[in-house]
Amino acid sequence: FLVLALGSSLLAHGLLLRLTNSYLVAFATALVVLLFPGCLYQTYIPFLVIAGAYVLLIYDPKTLAPCVPSWAAVTCNGLYLGLAYLIRSDIATVYLVLFLGYQGLLALRASIRERRGLTLLLLLPRLAGVALVAGLVGLVFALEAKSEGYLEGFLRQYWALPGSLISLLQQRFLTEPSARAAVTYTLWPRPSVLSFFSSSGEQGLIFLTYFPILAFVLISLFLIAELLKRSMDAKGISDFIAERANLLVLTGCSAAAFPQFFVWRPDLPHLAGFVPGFVVLMAYFLFLLKERVSVPTSLDTGRRWKFLVLSGLCSAYLIVFAANYEDGLNLRRDRLSRLRSDRGVDVYLNWEQFEIARQLNSIIRAESRTDDIVLGFPYLPGINFLTGRPTFQKNLYVDDRILAKQPDWPDEMRRTIELKRPQIIVIDNWAPNTTDFSRFRNWARPLYDYISRTYELRARIFEYEVFVAR
Repeated sequence: FLVLALGSSLLAHGLLLRLTNSYLVAFATALVVLLFPGCLYQTYIPFLVIAGAYVLLIYDPKTLAPCVPSWAAVTCNGLYLGLAYLIRSDIATVYLVLFLGYQGLLALRASIRERRGLTLLLLLPRLAGVALVAGLVGLVFALEAKSEGYLEGFLRQYWALPGSLISLLQQRFLTEPSARAAVTYTLWPRPSVLSFFSSSGEQGLIFLTYFPILAFVLISLFLIAELLKRSMDAKGISDFIAERANLLVLTGCSAAAFPQFFVWRPDLPHLAGFVPGFVVLMAYFLFLLKERVSVPTSLDTGRRWKFLVLSGLCSAYLIVFAANYEDGLNLRRDRLSRLRSDRGVDVYLNWEQFEIARQLNSIIRAESRTDDIVLGFPYLPGINFLTGRPTFQKNLYVDDRILAKQPDWPDEMRRTIELKRPQIIVIDNWAPNTTDFSRFRNWARPLYDYISRTYELRARIFEYEVFVAR
């Protein structure tokens, strides 16, 4: 956590210092990122977002040259792409799209400046180098995955995001309504923007949820205005790329972490994964706006008011977020119990987390051998890591949304359990989408009933149920 927090802060400082040449902007932004680096178990998301922007913008849109030797620029982008797919495939996919788009803009500007037609020959060596480095990174881990028997799942992650989008579009537009599965499932409820004016008590969360959308809209309008005010000829397009491509890249990188919060789980821990990248974006955007109000003309008076209003909103956003932020650099604040195991686990937990982990570790080790299969629903990969027991699960996280894509999932999992006979099944009956239906025992009721009949309920540990083969 601390290493990633410091890394995100240093990258934010280096990136903004390079883009703005302002030590004040760079230091202030880096300090905010360091104080609010994301939630404890997802600090890698802000790091990936900021690091992605950093390596993309190694290539200067004004000079068209990298700020480091060409081989180093290619290596950095290739290493990032290869490692990002191993960590978070959705952010890696967005980065890949941004990289190709940004390189295309640089090639277009180079063609305009050199007065010749756009050619892929400007891009091919760079793209080939990045692909080679990323491929070598992936190959190392693919060989390990093959030796451990999970190559199929490893390769599937590269297609995860585009595959999900294609599946969604096929179901929405290419499947007859009568053939679509009539499935009930829930998502984490997102507060309505209209409830901001009610007495719901969620005004702070509503502001934190919807202000980024307003910011993205304002940045889009700014970019459109910047493009339209120029002559729509080769020189105007070239100048726009030189002056505003940085903002385009920062906006895309920041937006990469927005869906995991806004679409999938609009809660504070996932918001915390989005905020650091958003802070870097808004710091740069406000810097650009400040540059435009340096001359005291009547036109700039209006721009100055717009700058002040947006600065006030950004300040309010940070204050509201800070008031609700639950993690921070003081990791030991309420984590006083130390958990150790022979698997290399050595962490501090709060009392409830410690008791859950300790009791699960004890009963699983007592009731199984090292080669016995242990399953955990809906999301418990930690028990396999803690105890050293294998699993056959391909989807380590499942909730009621899986019924939309695989309505027969409970029956398929029951047949797999009958075939492979896991020794222990652990079920956590939390409500991941805040609704009672999203509890595993409700949305997967046939499977839960089968497990209850076939296995012996050996222990209840808080909301966890431990079933052991009879």
